[in-house]
Amino acid sequence: MTFLNIPLAGPQSRLVLGGGGLVAQAIRRASLALDPYVPRWDRDFRDLGVTDSGAIRKGARIMLGPGASPEEVPVIYVGAGVPVLPRVPAVWYVGGRRYGRADRDRARNEHRLLPLAEISLEVGLRTALLELGGRAFHLVVDLDVLDPVWAPAVARPTGLGAEPRELWKAFETLRASTLGSFEVRGLLPGRDADGQSARLAAEAVRDLALLVWGR
Repeated sequence: MTFLNIPLAGPQSRLVLGGGGLVAQAIRRASLALDPYVPRWDRDFRDLGVTDSGAIRKGARIMLGPGASPEEVPVIYVGAGVPVLPRVPAVWYVGGRRYGRADRDRARNEHRLLPLAEISLEVGLRTALLELGGRAFHLVVDLDVLDPVWAPAVARPTGLGAEPRELWKAFETLRASTLGSFEVRGLLPGRDADGQSARLAAEAVRDLALLVWGR
């Protein structure tokens, strides 16, 4: 499920574009049970100007300028793995703890690896933001960054992961950042019998949008 922040004219100045598929549907269903108001930040999701659409490439061109595409945007990837992201100019892998030697060497040599075994998620995100130097970026939050005790319904659950409070504390570093778009991925709805993982995903979507783009 992907969201883009696009300035618009008028009192509602944020447009959030959502993706499709089973994962997005599961997150939408889970979001119906969430309170749109978050007392911690005194912000309400209903105050965002929201349009649900699949026009991700169109949104990227609006955000970055004519001729731009999502592949031109640097990525901060928060997750357990270090997947290959084709045509992405720069990737910061934050929280990685599931990878082989070859994947580790590729991530370190071609991009930036900030593993959870060495630093916290908060420090990893702060480091990535400093090195980005104010450039607009795309954020990927893979639910497998969390320990399977909290988010079991993911493709490759890996132990010794983060707790939700650690991830949400790391989110705080994104306040007033140049986050241009984000996505929450990794959810496997077919394995999420009690809906616990979908609820965490829905909370991440709500809280990231409010923290960075809310008023």
